[in-house]
Amino acid sequence: AMAWAIKILVKYPHVQQKLRKVLQEAYPEALKEKRSPTREELMNVVPPYAEAFMSEALRYQSPVPINGRTATCDTIILGYPIPKGCNVSTMTRGPSYRLPSYAASDSVRTASCLKDDKTSPMLDADDMGEFKPERWFVTKQGNGEKVYDAAAWPNPSFGFGLRSCFGRRLAYLE
Repeated sequence: AMAWAIKILVKYPHVQQKLRKVLQEAYPEALKEKRSPTREELMNVVPPYAEAFMSEALRYQSPVPINGRTATCDTIILGYPIPKGCNVSTMTRGPSYRLPSYAASDSVRTASCLKDDKTSPMLDADDMGEFKPERWFVTKQGNGEKVYDAAAWPNPSFGFGLRSCFGRRLAYLE
């Protein structure tokens, strides 16, 4: 993940410049003393743009090529029956991550999927192949403020839902 992040920073220098500026503003004492931020400084302040950069780096080039789950009950996915105990694997690169999702008829989608589709930022995602940390900022209702949202886009590196990795925060701090 770190190697990919460095490669991404080289490929997108405008992102590198913005990230550097954001980090320098977030850790002024470290900048003044010409040192890296301490563990305490990093734990107290994590700039939203830095989190968005990490989320986008992991979405853009996930170090985890495949996620697997075991079905805990009989279910149906896009019209295909999945029996309890069946292993289900999802690729973490390609459609839904770096390319638009495959088209699927509404007749095979669940009610929750249809509801989510109406509010998904991926509806107009013709730029999924580009590296854009800004995609992780959503407009807050009420005041229109843009805030970082870890769930704004799919990020396969830590899994999803109840079984997602509880070490995500530790990984981001590292």
